[in-house]
Amino acid sequence: MPPLTETGATYRPIVFSGPMVLAIFARLKSVTRRVSLPCARCQNIGEIHRQTRKGLTIVPCPRCHGIDLCPLGVPGDLLWVRETYEIGPAWVDAERVVGDEGFLYKATWEKNHLGPWRSPRFMPRRASRLTLRITDTRREKLHAITDADVALEGVSPSTREEFSRRWDALHAKREKPHPWASNPDVWRIAFEVMA
Repeated sequence: MPPLTETGATYRPIVFSGPMVLAIFARLKSVTRRVSLPCARCQNIGEIHRQTRKGLTIVPCPRCHGIDLCPLGVPGDLLWVRETYEIGPAWVDAERVVGDEGFLYKATWEKNHLGPWRSPRFMPRRASRLTLRITDTRREKLHAITDADVALEGVSPSTREEFSRRWDALHAKREKPHPWASNPDVWRIAFEVMA
């Protein structure tokens, strides 16, 4: 499905966990890192050189010299946040109502919840309560993160050791693992909250 476009900006979905959604609401998180996939042309993962042209982050692949852009967008593009949620009729306790549908969000729902929560992967755009505007993207090695960047990631305590522990909890046991020790290439995506 192609990304949605509206008034010149491109909208793409991005998934965040409950704790990270809360950090975004509290304005404690303004950066995220996502594993960078190999160059689409030659499947190379190697040293990346950053160049800026017309406000876009352009990263030529050192092997094929093709241009590799962040798959989530460029500065000015919008990300709508997907999170664990529930959908039902527009009941009184719904945290968000769109038409005749009501939405609850696991990150902020404090009452007992009787049914299973729905995966954020299947969250429709109309259920999203957060929109982020990309302010910067760059490709770097994961180990390039500093303690100051860890704080921008919304991680507390703001140390590389804590970030590496959380990174491994999320990435080390996947089908295609990217543990901290492998120092994968990542996209560093800075953003500001729109709504």
